[in-house]
Amino acid sequence: MNEITSAYNDAYTFNNVKEIFRTGEEDEVYYSAQVVHDRLYSDDDLIMALKSGGIFGVVEKDHEFRVDEKTGLTMDTYMKDQWYLDRTDAKKAWDMLQNSPGDGVVVAVIDTGVNYSHPDIKSNMWINEKEYYGIPGYDDDGNGIADDIYGADIIEGTGDPSDCDESGHGTHVAGIIAMTAGNGGGCGIAYGTRIMAIKAGNSDGKFYMSDIVNAVHYAVTMGADVINMSLGTYVESDI
Repeated sequence: MNEITSAYNDAYTFNNVKEIFRTGEEDEVYYSAQVVHDRLYSDDDLIMALKSGGIFGVVEKDHEFRVDEKTGLTMDTYMKDQWYLDRTDAKKAWDMLQNSPGDGVVVAVIDTGVNYSHPDIKSNMWINEKEYYGIPGYDDDGNGIADDIYGADIIEGTGDPSDCDESGHGTHVAGIIAMTAGNGGGCGIAYGTRIMAIKAGNSDGKFYMSDIVNAVHYAVTMGADVINMSLGTYVESDI
């Protein structure tokens, strides 16, 4: 089953990405392909032609997403300002746990990137050990991206997932999840979690479906337990 997203460009190419999903007792293999085409055809005409061929299961435009701003865009640095910890009874939940609430869990934050050197986040970053102990500039783990130590920039295909948003949206989200406990700053609701930073959005907070698909593929391939995407769109998407 192939899923196609389409966008405008001067060429016509396919970029295949393999996705595996478990459904019941069987494994189903899906392929997601991005169609980049010139203006000889409209999106609607090309989608209709691809659907009528009987080859592709889902065909739709490369929809645009935007960051979810309901979480706010300020980075509170003191726990007393984190009103949501009391509102959600998070502290009571912590008392029921023997270990930190995020212990052993890797959360992929698909967003505008993460400031992985932030003093309240850096000790809780996921680390790709093959790249960390590997050769600089070389793709040590063979996933197509060199030096992806803390995550990846899916848009540029590099190993630097630094937050490109001036308001620090991705960093803010990562902080809500995993700010280090007991170091004088804030405290993540699931502190102890390891954050895998995946940059899939631009500095203006815009995301495209094709980048999100590739970001999810990276997160699954690299072993994330949870994927967080604080973004949305008004367009329905089967993909």
